[in-house]
Amino acid sequence: MTDRGLRSRLGVEVTHMKTPEIPAISLAGYDDPQHPPQHVVDAIGDALSTVGFMTVVNHDVPDALIDAAYAASRSVFAHDDAALAQYARPDLGGQVGFITTGAENSKGADIPNLMRFWHIQHRLNPDWTNVWPEETPAFKQAMLALMDAFDEIAQKILAAIDVYLDQKVGTLWQLIRGGPSLLRPIHNPAPLPGYDSIGTSAHTDINVITILPAATAKGLMVQTKSGVWVPIPVVPGSLVVNTADMLEMITGKRITSRPHQVILPEGSGERFSIPYFVHFIKETVLYTYPDGTKFTAWHYLVRRLTEIGLWDYDLSEVPPEPTF
Repeated sequence: MTDRGLRSRLGVEVTHMKTPEIPAISLAGYDDPQHPPQHVVDAIGDALSTVGFMTVVNHDVPDALIDAAYAASRSVFAHDDAALAQYARPDLGGQVGFITTGAENSKGADIPNLMRFWHIQHRLNPDWTNVWPEETPAFKQAMLALMDAFDEIAQKILAAIDVYLDQKVGTLWQLIRGGPSLLRPIHNPAPLPGYDSIGTSAHTDINVITILPAATAKGLMVQTKSGVWVPIPVVPGSLVVNTADMLEMITGKRITSRPHQVILPEGSGERFSIPYFVHFIKETVLYTYPDGTKFTAWHYLVRRLTEIGLWDYDLSEVPPEPTF
């Protein structure tokens, strides 16, 4: 069964059939990231090499941490854009602080994304200093605690990917520590009466992996390799994990980065989500051209940030993006 309304209004073919294409993977019993169980390795490797998305259960991130982060996010975004504008830092590529509604567009999209959000850099990243809202003191504590918990999940998932790729456990994690990983609390406003809302148009993520606690409302969809857009259900207590472009690039496409989007149908309410974008350190080499030119994680990051409207970087100084 497909949603004809969404297809006719937005050009999106959506399937609501139960599908095995979005795997659910349990981390129960996976306690030591130095020794990922083989069944977890196989499940994560198969999911991220074919679908690029999975839901994760039994992950040990306390519900209380997630609830506190969503409560703090709601409190911050109870203020309008004008009130939060004092916390914007466009001079830093929108990599810290508040980003106003419509400031970002997906690569290649001709309309902005209908969302506003806050960027929180990892505490080990020396390149940026975070900006915090004075109106909500609990926001800082809640977001940093959630980021710490997500780091533990990221380490386990990356260790499993290491084993799946036949490389030493810790190889990917060593390329993460101190990089520009960031947490992004997002607010999608409710659609106007009579309209669907494109919270985020179709895109792939820039980074390595993305970890998302269950959002407050439906809307996230992933495009499978067959071209079908599949809604990802909101399962309380679960995490959605997807792989992103940098991991696809550095693995020579053994791991896939799939397009996804957020569509809020007419009549739905506002939506809050808090994705954690795990990034490589900027010197990480993603691709080496035949002439020896290195294309790094920093090169890809500034290219994409410029393409989506968050930065104005002189791309003549950056090697071209590799094609496979």
